[in-house]
Amino acid sequence: MGTLKEGVIAANHAVIYAGPSCSLPPKPLPGEKLSKNPIRVELAGNSRFFEPTTRINFGVLHAVEHNLKVRNVGIVSSAHLLLLRSHLKEAMFQ
Repeated sequence: MGTLKEGVIAANHAVIYAGPSCSLPPKPLPGEKLSKNPIRVELAGNSRFFEPTTRINFGVLHAVEHNLKVRNVGIVSSAHLLLLRSHLKEAMFQ
């Protein structure tokens, strides 16, 4: 259900996807009203893919503690870095 759940602010979310620079992002779910452009990630060597329904929520910040194990899934495409920053600023300072 993702952003279609009651109480979720769809305007704070964007599609996040992986693939080569020429790949197209997955389409939003039927009835999903996303206003932010999709963000492309270049996968790390051990990562496989993102589900087509994967979304990034810019409305919530999560602190990552130094003693927490994390997994490298990849890096935001350099072509999408400014877009990522813009989405974050928009969500945090509205």
